[in-house]
Amino acid sequence: MNNNNYKIINLAVEILQKNESLEFYEIFDYVKKHLFSIWSEDEKVRTNSETNALIEKKMGELYKLLTVDRHFIKNNDGTWTLNKHAVK
Repeated sequence: MNNNNYKIINLAVEILQKNESLEFYEIFDYVKKHLFSIWSEDEKVRTNSETNALIEKKMGELYKLLTVDRHFIKNNDGTWTLNKHAVK
């Protein structure tokens, strides 16, 4: 796993440890708040369309990570929670 994915997962765990469950966009907003400047610098984002494309790409990355990482459970109502057995 690359360092960027590790940071994304850690931030998602961090916000979900503070909340019982959250919508995907709430988790993404928290991650974006902490990593957007790094993402935009790495991708050399200059225009609004590049910014929008970057956000869409990172949303996809977060969703993929949430679905494949054992730390997260998607609830029947579409919210996400932590798998208490996977988080130490």
